[in-house]
Amino acid sequence: MKTFGSILIAGGIVLMIYSLAFMDTSVEVNYPGGNNFGMPERVNNIGLMADKQTYIIAASVLIVIGLVLCYLPKSKSETDKENKQCPQCAEQVKREAKVCRFCNYKFTEEEEVKKEFSKSDYYTNIGNEYKLKDGQTVELIEDTAENRWYFIYQNPLTDGKKKYYYDGKHNAERSLEELSKRNDYSRAGIIQVTNV
Repeated sequence: MKTFGSILIAGGIVLMIYSLAFMDTSVEVNYPGGNNFGMPERVNNIGLMADKQTYIIAASVLIVIGLVLCYLPKSKSETDKENKQCPQCAEQVKREAKVCRFCNYKFTEEEEVKKEFSKSDYYTNIGNEYKLKDGQTVELIEDTAENRWYFIYQNPLTDGKKKYYYDGKHNAERSLEELSKRNDYSRAGIIQVTNV
């Protein structure tokens, strides 16, 4: 909504500038006997003036609608997806936050993962085993030697297996949700993808 609102505002501003600065509402007058009496060479045309007024009104409407769309309050579901609740002070903070900005509570990795995916409609997990929406069970494995996490996922459309490496458990879990949701892995924190 905010992107569409920004486009409307930009379009309205361009239309407003065009109508105010570049739209000429005058027309040249050709006098049959010549202009011997100091009459104006150009006069305003009522039709062109009406067009200019219409453009100004349309530009104003576009800008107002764009502003409304940009500053509409987000729905509760959108807010829930972007925020998590601090267990200490119960305030809402950004989902990616490592420390609460209200009480300085430090989130553990387990809490971050739980808050991020506890409401997921795309998988359930017990420990490091994740059951995806398509029925496939995937295990997240920590590669301590390389300081990374990986999992093996079998594409239900092609039956091909691939191993996905991520720089943290949190990013690997995000990718599992994307795979379950859209059959496309997350690029956030990706290190490597190899065929199995």
